[in-house]
Amino acid sequence: MFKDNIVIPKAARDKFDLKAGDRIIVVSDEQGIALLPAEFFESKMREVMELISR
Repeated sequence: MFKDNIVIPKAARDKFDLKAGDRIIVVSDEQGIALLPAEFFESKMREVMELISR
């Protein structure tokens, strides 16, 4: 597992209720980046895996 750190401005942490130690997934394309709570991403990936295994 990777143990890298990024700094998120306090205003953004407050707005999105991010706490020290929260896990996030960073996704990107040519237009920009998005930060997703790891639990949300993992939940959606489980749903996708269940759908394609049917």
